[in-house]
Amino acid sequence: MKRNVIRRRLIEPKSNADGDPDPRDGGVQSVDRALSIIETLAEDDEGYRLSDLAVRTGLSTSTVHRLLATLEKRRFVQFDRYESKWHVGARSFSVGATFARRRNFTAQAMPYLRKLRDQTRETANLAVVDDQSIIILTRIESREIMRSLTKVGGRVAMVASGVGKAVLATYPDEDVNAVICRQGMPRLTEKSIVRPSELFRELQVIRRQGYAVDDEEARMGLRCVAAVVYNDCSEPLAAISVSGMTSRMTDDRLPTIGRIVREVAAELTVALGGVMPPRDNETG
Repeated sequence: MKRNVIRRRLIEPKSNADGDPDPRDGGVQSVDRALSIIETLAEDDEGYRLSDLAVRTGLSTSTVHRLLATLEKRRFVQFDRYESKWHVGARSFSVGATFARRRNFTAQAMPYLRKLRDQTRETANLAVVDDQSIIILTRIESREIMRSLTKVGGRVAMVASGVGKAVLATYPDEDVNAVICRQGMPRLTEKSIVRPSELFRELQVIRRQGYAVDDEEARMGLRCVAAVVYNDCSEPLAAISVSGMTSRMTDDRLPTIGRIVREVAAELTVALGGVMPPRDNETG
């Protein structure tokens, strides 16, 4: 059975639609702006007022209002008249859910995510790479107190996440360099990895131990441990991880959690018909 795999081909940045309008189709710009509005609304569950949405998208208030009216008719957005705020609508959810359904391993992964959650007592996540960013497809929340960094459907840079580093460890150095050139290495916290040489050393460790650790690199107080799920060609198909507060995911627990995540990722790989690649000598 043909499976979706994480693509390594680099995609050039999109041109600015406002700066380079398509002369063949005057509607292209409106479509681009409407999609920009939906993407902006998806960034915050609290929603946006019309004026704030105009500022965030860089569009005029009248343009935003006109596009919102059309999107509301199609149920891609909805208006909360009590708070005078706009939100993502039900139709956006149903369309977006197709993305997860198309990756037919999502449903099969759920028992393994539950196992991961129960064995570690932390939040378990399933993620893929899309356009060199990590997208969380689904998660099973911990029963402990947890502040999720990235919500389902949200994106995070590969170099700043445990899942991203786990996948990068499967790439050749030239592909890792290309990701760095495009994304940069932002300093999100005082513990973020911001030098390529440091990242490459980290990737060597990940290759040996079979799992990656985000040690407060994206948000202070939070850790994530991740491992790759492979397809039948021993290429990365997805990745699973557990995330939790450093007060629970202590230094002493990290090797045990890493082993559990690595083993469950291998079990899911086999369940999906995948093949684990050979790994360097283990250090943990």
